[in-house]
Amino acid sequence: MLSKQSIHAQIHFVSLLGVAVGLPLNKIVLSISGLLMALNWIIEANFVEKLKQLKSQKTGLMLTALFLVLALSLLYSENTQYGLNDLRIKLPLLLFPVVILSSKALSSEKYSAVLHAFIATVILVTAINFINYQVGIYQHDSREMSLFGSHIRLSLMVTFSFFFALYAAWTKRNWWSVLYYACAIWLLFYAYKSEVLTGYFGLVITAVALIFWGLIHQFKKHKKTAFIAASLLAFLVCFIFYRAVYPIPQEAISKENLSEKTSLGGTYQHDTSSIILENGYYIHYFICHEELDSMLQLKTGKSIALLNQEHQDFFPTLIRYMSSLGLRKDAEGFAQLTDADLNNIFNGIPSVVYAEGGVKSRLARITMELQKHLEGADPNGSTIQQRIEYWRTGWDLIKKHPVFGVGVGDVQDAFNQQYELNQTRLFEENRLHSHQQFVTICISVGIIGLLIFLTNILLTIQIAFRLQSILLYLFVIIITFSYFFEDTLETQVGVSLAAFFLSFLLKQEQEKPFFEEKNKASL
Repeated sequence: MLSKQSIHAQIHFVSLLGVAVGLPLNKIVLSISGLLMALNWIIEANFVEKLKQLKSQKTGLMLTALFLVLALSLLYSENTQYGLNDLRIKLPLLLFPVVILSSKALSSEKYSAVLHAFIATVILVTAINFINYQVGIYQHDSREMSLFGSHIRLSLMVTFSFFFALYAAWTKRNWWSVLYYACAIWLLFYAYKSEVLTGYFGLVITAVALIFWGLIHQFKKHKKTAFIAASLLAFLVCFIFYRAVYPIPQEAISKENLSEKTSLGGTYQHDTSSIILENGYYIHYFICHEELDSMLQLKTGKSIALLNQEHQDFFPTLIRYMSSLGLRKDAEGFAQLTDADLNNIFNGIPSVVYAEGGVKSRLARITMELQKHLEGADPNGSTIQQRIEYWRTGWDLIKKHPVFGVGVGDVQDAFNQQYELNQTRLFEENRLHSHQQFVTICISVGIIGLLIFLTNILLTIQIAFRLQSILLYLFVIIITFSYFFEDTLETQVGVSLAAFFLSFLLKQEQEKPFFEEKNKASL
């Protein structure tokens, strides 16, 4: 007959499995599993022993401290209802650290089961998403290839699962490693096809962080050498990214000697005030409207004016697409377009690079948005431009309330007021939070909350190095990276993902590490 203690331990294990499965799959499963975990912890009692466990887990409890600071900020928040709702979303910051860190660590087998349940669910979800994409549901935007939740949060899970699979394959070194490598290849393929920017950069940054890990362990007695090598590596990655994103003209054009006539005698229009490039070619140079109109009449029987009515932004799409091919926007250039090119144009694809998809396509989109920002274009509908507007507004709020912030309840109201003061061009529905977790925390509870948050991150990294736990290190790097570009802790799945794995890995890697010491030594 099972003892009361064994029953509670089994329920705790089942609830951990439920959270691991619910994170990528279903919010309801996630919520029920979290509630079960909390109720089981309360009914189990034995609070004296649990308190002893918590005393040795000060780093993990800093997430709970952040939650308490946020709760205290309600005392000076005017919008209490908004604040309470925000705290409800952030309850995992209280639940997971307290319950997991005060409970006994799982056995190695059960620890492995929780991690593998998470990875298996991520693979299942990505497979279903991809199949749905292939049959046409998400053909117009692969970033929406996520049936079960946010594509951004899923990209973080895919990144962690990918590196976990690689690490497991490397350390197992038996027939299981083949399966792990296959899983890693699939996850890498999915990350590529999903075109989620956070996923791309997350993979690159985590790979760089792993190389840094290797350098530190390789040069334990030469820390300066390791630091210099890691710094050079980081500089190289930044340089490669700069070259990938910064628009570099592929054609040398003198504004003073632009051709006035086409080869057929038509007149070119040149907007020399615009420097926007598409795939390295100037968009607003060498445009002959009359010849393009005539060619479209011959090809489709419709004028540009009529096509603009039937297909939104048809003409801008046409000249952008032709520019991406390095063609002049005249009859001769139009004649070189293939049926596939015309099909792309009529489907609203403005560049041959976009049609190719993948990493290059996403980088091309970033490049275009940055160019538009520099020209002062309308930020609405542009991911990059809107984020720049969010960050600028958030920084203005931090300067006004640096010490205690505005309070967790008044964050959105403060943003709304600042948007009005800044006379933003953002539509009301686009006036969101900062999309930068550090900024959001600083606005909410000031420098005090930010210091708690940063201290938790730094100490967790330090513990990962001390324990030689690559799993803990990987997750901290991935989730911290997300903080720079997303309000990760402002959504149920995001805050649950961070709080659960930071607590779970911290607890397990200290008491029941996933990989044996002899395996770690081989890395």
